[in-house]
Amino acid sequence: MVSRIAVFVFIIIALAGTFDHARASSNVVCSWNNFIDEPLMGKPAIWLQGSEDAVITIDGSRVSDAAIDNATTWVVVLEKATGPAGFAVAVPVEQVDTTPEGYQLHLAIAEEVPVDLYDLTVSIQTGTYEASAQRRNAVKVIDSIKERFSIIHITDIHVGDPRGCLVNCAETAGRAFIRKMIHMVNLLDPEFAVITGDHVFGADYYREYAHLHEVLQEFDVPIFMSIGNHDAVNHAWSAPEVFLDGAAVFADMFAPLAFTMSYGPLSYFSLNSSDWSAVERTGVSFAMLAFGGQLGSAQLDRFEQQLNTTGADLILAGLHHPPQHNYAGEGVERFRSLASEHGVAAVLSGHTHGEEALEKDGVLYLTTASSMFSGHGGSYPAVRVLEIDDSEIVSWNYEEPQWSVPVYRGSGPHMPLRNLSEPALYCTFSPENDGSNATVTATLTNHLSTGYDDVSLEFAVPSPGTGGSYGISGGEVAGMYDTGTVQIWYVKTGIEAGEQKNIVIAPTGP
Repeated sequence: MVSRIAVFVFIIIALAGTFDHARASSNVVCSWNNFIDEPLMGKPAIWLQGSEDAVITIDGSRVSDAAIDNATTWVVVLEKATGPAGFAVAVPVEQVDTTPEGYQLHLAIAEEVPVDLYDLTVSIQTGTYEASAQRRNAVKVIDSIKERFSIIHITDIHVGDPRGCLVNCAETAGRAFIRKMIHMVNLLDPEFAVITGDHVFGADYYREYAHLHEVLQEFDVPIFMSIGNHDAVNHAWSAPEVFLDGAAVFADMFAPLAFTMSYGPLSYFSLNSSDWSAVERTGVSFAMLAFGGQLGSAQLDRFEQQLNTTGADLILAGLHHPPQHNYAGEGVERFRSLASEHGVAAVLSGHTHGEEALEKDGVLYLTTASSMFSGHGGSYPAVRVLEIDDSEIVSWNYEEPQWSVPVYRGSGPHMPLRNLSEPALYCTFSPENDGSNATVTATLTNHLSTGYDDVSLEFAVPSPGTGGSYGISGGEVAGMYDTGTVQIWYVKTGIEAGEQKNIVIAPTGP
């Protein structure tokens, strides 16, 4: 009887959001008309300091072509995306090319632009027309392509999914589990993170995608997003003025349904394993006709062509449904053959909410546990850290044979999840790290069974007077930027397993 009541309550919660669209947050989705085609939040650009080949793509269908001519002024601004204090940097547009789809802006990135993650704003100014658009967390500026670095794999966040309340409602409510996961990822500071689908529940895209867009802004690392089945339900058939096709909104707000990116000698391929027709993706609430995996022939043709021309030393792929197992639809056998033939080193996936690390035909298949409270297969909220050295994956498990890094203290395989609340790795600041205090202590706590050498912190302190400066104890300075009123200090430190340590910034001069 109790189980039936729980199921009934779950269904009511899941369906209730489907019919409530009078929320202010829905404006993020229903008024979406952004003319910046790329870079995007889920397919950001990674630009080198001093680079002269940075490109922004503009969707011409969303600007007034009649008003744009040789006298048009294009203004590009990078604004620090996250952290204790902000600043903005204007980036000169060196050249504008007209394309069949719109425009390409070519930019030069000054050496002085700090290494950081940025929101991108593009403004168009003519005598008769003005427009502006912004993409959050769309640009990462770096100082070099690293030979040794890490990537973090995240999957199945499920914003708006009431199932997490059946396991740990306190952490599911208000999306606390997502924020704690993001905070940990920011501390670990990978070169980038990938999220392999099921970002939302799928019952109410107006609400869920707006909340997803909001919470993902807390990342301080670039993220590359692949679509999952919960992201792709097609509600458009029932009431077009109210419901949405999740796949279309995902592509507009976050990332193309399939794409590739490069980081030095690494190529990463994001694929759409919900490659069904709009009719086959028809659904009610979070359920659709075809929720299993499928990779269409056209998508795989492009994948094969790109593999033939990539020239990368390290090839990774990410998609939602685990391709080491058979799909409900077509294409998975061909995908496995292409991955093996072309030397794909690893394939990252989610969907099952469980963990798996399997080598098959020379390819490492890694399925990571959901970040939400699920408990499937003994799993726990987790992220997977992949260590790369000289174009080779040298580490991918937190614990053998398959387990990923837990987000919460006291979590592990087949352990209770209901009362978890304290993060496994986190940092607090005292007093407030908001640019108003000259001496700030960061207390870094690591409950994990492994240490980390490159934890990243940011301090915001008042700009010192003439001759004044600051010193750091407990860490090393990686960079500093002075806004004129506030200095932002970028600090790196290491922490041992089970250690708690203080990192302090304090004045050293007059």
